[in-house]
Amino acid sequence: MNVKSFILNSKGQKILIGFLFLFFFFSFISAAPPVTQVQQIQAGYTIQGTPQQIIMQNQNFQYNFFVYNITNGMEKTNVSMGCYFYLSDNEGTLKFFLPVYYQPQGYWGINIAKGNFTTIGYYPYGVKCNSSVFGGTYVDYFEVTNSGKGANPNYIWIVLALAVGVLILGFSIKDGWVTILGSIGLSYVGLNIILFGINGVKDNVYSWAWGLIVLMVAIYVIVKSAIEMIEDVL
Repeated sequence: MNVKSFILNSKGQKILIGFLFLFFFFSFISAAPPVTQVQQIQAGYTIQGTPQQIIMQNQNFQYNFFVYNITNGMEKTNVSMGCYFYLSDNEGTLKFFLPVYYQPQGYWGINIAKGNFTTIGYYPYGVKCNSSVFGGTYVDYFEVTNSGKGANPNYIWIVLALAVGVLILGFSIKDGWVTILGSIGLSYVGLNIILFGINGVKDNVYSWAWGLIVLMVAIYVIVKSAIEMIEDVL
């Protein structure tokens, strides 16, 4: 193979590896989820819900919680007290603010329609309960994914590391087939980011652009290496 090509010369290797390093660095920083905040007052009510729940995209969800008196630990029902629930979308826009009803089974609950979870990402929510004397609040977020399971950040980074390792091997031994194999792994990473986002966070600007860039780089390396292999044969 022509060792003077952009793909296999040292300059081309440094540019490609530098790009992949920047991708990894900025993706790692930007993929951090929001911080959970729980607010409780000294005299009033404490609200106990399940924190950081993961919800499947376009799926109905029943959110349940309990309310207790802070001073004596007694459970609070709907006698002389009311609770409200709000949900924001992944851009922070309020979707709804509705009352929550006490269930006969002994808990507070609200059914959230699947139309509120159409986009993958983080959805802040809050609960507040008040009587004429005391009150309490609870703030957290839902994580919405395409599968209803938590993102596995290690998976995509393992695939990326393997793809880069194979690419570096192809560069070092100047083998076009090995380089193409590493680029196929890199294209898988790009497609995965376009379809599912980075660490489960998907948007139409940041993650989509990164996925497209990674995919285009992989395609370029594949096509360029294939052309040079054909030229060597001819």
